[in-house]
Amino acid sequence: MASPRLTLILLLWLGCVVAFSLLIPQTAYQLEDPLQRSRWLAGVPREMWPFMEGLQPWGLFQLLSSVWLRLPLALLLAHSVIMAIASAPAAWQRAFGCVTSPTDPLALSHLGRQHVATLEAARPDADGSYPPGDQLARVGYRLETHTGEKTWVGRRQAPAWLAHTGLYVGLALVAAGLLLQGWLGQALEMNLQPGQAMRLPVEGATTLILDAVSASPEHDPTTDVGSVTLRVVRDIGDEDRIEMPLHHSRLVQGVWLTVVNAAPIVELSATDVRTGGEVLLQPLMEPGPPRGRVRLPLTTNPEERFVGIPDHNLTLRVDYTASEASPAGQFVVSFFRGADTSPETVTETGAATSVEFDGVRYRLDFAHNARLRLHSGMGWISAAVGWLLVLVCTMVLATASPGWMVGRLLDSPRGMRLAVVTDVLAGEHAEHAVRSSLHVPVSEDRV
Repeated sequence: MASPRLTLILLLWLGCVVAFSLLIPQTAYQLEDPLQRSRWLAGVPREMWPFMEGLQPWGLFQLLSSVWLRLPLALLLAHSVIMAIASAPAAWQRAFGCVTSPTDPLALSHLGRQHVATLEAARPDADGSYPPGDQLARVGYRLETHTGEKTWVGRRQAPAWLAHTGLYVGLALVAAGLLLQGWLGQALEMNLQPGQAMRLPVEGATTLILDAVSASPEHDPTTDVGSVTLRVVRDIGDEDRIEMPLHHSRLVQGVWLTVVNAAPIVELSATDVRTGGEVLLQPLMEPGPPRGRVRLPLTTNPEERFVGIPDHNLTLRVDYTASEASPAGQFVVSFFRGADTSPETVTETGAATSVEFDGVRYRLDFAHNARLRLHSGMGWISAAVGWLLVLVCTMVLATASPGWMVGRLLDSPRGMRLAVVTDVLAGEHAEHAVRSSLHVPVSEDRV
């Protein structure tokens, strides 16, 4: 668990999971629920059903909330904590600590590419300085000489060593935040209609009410420009009104709220031409009793745009088309009688207009729902801080190339010998520059 190679393996594993989640269609439906599973399959071509049924138990359609993601995150958390604890003492020593001997256990521990060598050396100058100091200074090292101990320490970009430990601290925060958000936090995504209210998953009675949706252009089903107006009503009686652009997020009462999009809908109502009374409508894909006004989505599968008229043994389907000749769009209403699969009549009409068929007047109005995503729990804060720390530490390590070495002069029959330990977080060219400045053969031992 303390090998840097494991870091790369786990990051590669996580990258593969995210890549597959982009290649394999993911669903927000809870597939364990038979009703939601049926609605999900309704939008899949029938010839693909056996294939989907075979893959569904493996969790491939909900990868970002499955064990395929949570297992490597848990391993990355444990691994990063171990690596941070193991590297912190050596990183602190290389940045600020004092070393009295190359045989110090911390000196022998390595964070990057380490070399241990013993070579013939000239005696130090009268002031205790070491002759290769000029060569080391040219490759960015600052020498600290301890005359009494015949020991010197060379540091290059010393504070950058702390970024090595900070990188693992950041990875641990990211993994912990994502795990907490996935397991303990709640993620809720739903469509709100203007005037509809929902309770926020927070302590205290707090209600979120959608006041209005403004989308531009008004009748474009693919619009991603606009805003929503929301009211946050608290149990103490006060309320706040907030306006949020589409695709933006903000913190509301401890819940991270995102406006995913504005989904175009058609509001449909029906009245009896002769009596003027209300005619009840029953959406085929929504449970509940018939009602006088229904709202149908225009961007989902056609099955959700069928409405039954029980008292008249009719079914209608509403479609939406837009063209250069009619940029505001047209509603296409198809009427089916009884169990017929072919429409008895098809009528085109604009928004805020009426269509009559079989003694019933149908009024169609264009509107928008707001699709909101709510994340409760504070795991996302840990993940955000972790990502920022990983980014900063990666930039520091990429630009600073920290290096460290400690040497000690030893008496020998032929004069003096120098025991040297070097540790660098850089490429081979930097290693060779340091080793050549010390006149260390490239074939010396590498740890």
